Order: sequence, then structure tokens, then C-alpha cells
Amino acid sequence: MDQVVREQIRAWKSGMELHNQLVLEEKRNQTPAERMKGLMAFLKSHAYIGIEREKPDWRVHRMPYSEVQERLRDRHPERICRD
Repeated sequence: MDQVVREQIRAWKSGMELHNQLVLEEKRNQTPAERMKGLMAFLKSHAYIGIEREKPDWRVHRMPYSEVQERLRDRHPERICRD
């Protein structure tokens, strides 16, 4: 069993090394304009992610807690505990 797993790992690694070489060759054969286009797409996608993380308006309810308390008091004055 151990030997079978080792052989599978070796086959996977050799496949990954071949894939990495092919990708590297493709990158080397790109023109500077193609590289710039890829980099701009990469940065643009990351900028969109940053914008999404910056403004999660759909997640955050921005009403202050004190305002919530006041509204609750106004709606339910019978619930106010007075000592």
C-alpha cells in the first residue's frame, strides 16, 4: 500500500513539473503587451475584491446601539424597568 501511494505521488509530481515547464514556456513567449494585459487583469480583479471588502453595506446595519435602545423604549414603554 505504501509503495502504491509513493508511486502515485511520484507520477503526480512529474505531471506537475511538466505542467510548470509548459506554463513557464508560455510566459516566456509572451510579448510585453500581453504580459501587461495579464498584469492589469490581475490587479483589476484584486481591486474589485478590495472594494467588496471595503464596503460591505449589505452585511452591516449601521444604526447605533443607542438609537436602537431609544426606539425600543418608545415602542414599548411598559417594558422599562424602574427601580
